[in-house]
Amino acid sequence: IFEPRDGTSFLDNCLTEAEADLLCGICKVYTSNHNQTEDLSWWPKASTWCNSGMNTGIWNPWNEGWFSKRLQLIREGKARPLRPGTW
Repeated sequence: IFEPRDGTSFLDNCLTEAEADLLCGICKVYTSNHNQTEDLSWWPKASTWCNSGMNTGIWNPWNEGWFSKRLQLIREGKARPLRPGTW
């Protein structure tokens, strides 16, 4: 919170990258290359979403259908976290 002397309050409502990753369900998993890890996620990262055809600037019925289907598959144990390139 930034409060100048005139009593106005300003809030920073942007998420950090770590906070956004947490919301996307990022999982660090070991690769076959010794101690290297890669990020898998239950939901696409913000950067992936912004560059996809699904990002129309608004949440639309198609997005809602996709989200509901993905959530159902997760709840049923039929979905797994995906690699960034898979999204």
